[in-house]
Amino acid sequence: MEKIVRSISGYLELLLTLGLVVGGIYLFINYGGNRSMLIWGGILLAVALFISAGPIIVSPNPGAHPYW
Repeated sequence: MEKIVRSISGYLELLLTLGLVVGGIYLFINYGGNRSMLIWGGILLAVALFISAGPIIVSPNPGAHPYW
């Protein structure tokens, strides 16, 4: 099995994901009738979802998991 090379660490990825989620929720709550803020909030939440799905779906060390 080939080794998976990751460009950023897991903690930095978690920090980035949390920042995007907080930013997306902030834009949803405080949109004030401005439709572009809703769109940007949705984009931020979608990007956070894709960033956080990487470590969940692909384990960086498959040999460490007892069921694989």
